[in-house]
Amino acid sequence: LVRYGKLVIQDKASCIPASVLMNSVNVVPSVELPEKKFEFVLDACAAPGNKTSQLAALGADSGIKLMALEKDARRHKTLVDRMKQLGASELVNAVNEDFFNMQSADRDVVEALLLDPSCSASGVISRVDVALAAEKDTVDSARVEKLAGVQRKMLCHALVSFKNCRRVVYSTCSIHEEENENVVRQVLDDERVAGMKWTLSNIMPDNWERRGLKKDDDKHPLDYTIRCDAKLDATSGFYVACFDRIIE
Repeated sequence: LVRYGKLVIQDKASCIPASVLMNSVNVVPSVELPEKKFEFVLDACAAPGNKTSQLAALGADSGIKLMALEKDARRHKTLVDRMKQLGASELVNAVNEDFFNMQSADRDVVEALLLDPSCSASGVISRVDVALAAEKDTVDSARVEKLAGVQRKMLCHALVSFKNCRRVVYSTCSIHEEENENVVRQVLDDERVAGMKWTLSNIMPDNWERRGLKKDDDKHPLDYTIRCDAKLDATSGFYVACFDRIIE
């Protein structure tokens, strides 16, 4: 089934971002949102395409129009081939383009956006590693901070440059606060983002125990975001945040 594109095997944690974006799990917004399904959806960092195919499956019945971006030519070919294999090509427009270089006409139709950027992948761990509890302090701080800088830039772009976008989901397969809560904190403090009236929505408040790391002096409800723990949740380490707003 997997070989012939009839079934996609995906870590439970990596299924959460698309499920949050498409309201397939319980998400409690901080603002009252219209009960309207998203039609024009953007997967900003799509290759190899597992989350893209999940978005297509979740939105197929409601007529989703999904654009999937990949700036690297080789990875874009992988994405295109993957969508063909899974029978999702009619729903997915796979484009070889940088997220920052989208035409304004394309940006303006986007209603919901999934941003799963390159990260340290520090949460990707095998079940054998978990069983052995092989924890090693091998964090490359300079690399993590460089990645976080790019992540902040991309998330800020997602929240500022898409004037008709009503929901943005940000996710990483990282366990580092620098790439997760710190990115969300700093972006929400940006004056341009604040002016767009984005708020964090509460992801699965009643049935997901591990919450984002919130500090005593936080201005934003970082506990509305969620973490996935390799040992406690039997998943990869993951982080997911959901931003919603009302467009007047």
